[in-house]
Amino acid sequence: MGFQFHLLCGNPLGVEVDEVEREALKHWPSLQRRLDPSKMADLVLLAQPTYHHDDWDEAEKRLAIVSDIEECLPDFSRRFASSGFALIEIDCHGGISLYEGLAVRDGEVLAKVDSSSQDGHARLLQAIDVPCEWYFEPFAREFFPSAVYDAWLTSSSTG
Repeated sequence: MGFQFHLLCGNPLGVEVDEVEREALKHWPSLQRRLDPSKMADLVLLAQPTYHHDDWDEAEKRLAIVSDIEECLPDFSRRFASSGFALIEIDCHGGISLYEGLAVRDGEVLAKVDSSSQDGHARLLQAIDVPCEWYFEPFAREFFPSAVYDAWLTSSSTG
């Protein structure tokens, strides 16, 4: 069993989490909010489900959304200049999790992890001043609505 999704994490400084999440959801309405808003309430945490490749049309749509987030995130971050944002791909299978992505602040790329690594998430989160040495609760199952995980489970169980 495993799952794969993209996490948009923001460390908003001087601005309300809800305001940043509302703006992000205007741009990318398919992003999913966390189930319990009180968990890690000081961070923007939105997940983009990624479908595995049993349904190529759906996979292409999801990947296009992720590409748009990655391309537009530096400009989006300019609207909240003191806040840092990271887009992290999480790919967990058989007890091993690999991460890649980028971190930005005020339009500038602070860090980029191009090839999947087991510590990429920590490097990206630390770049936006989110403490993380290894475990990060939003990567645990049931932090987000089941749609984030069901996409992988549904497609992997049919193949």
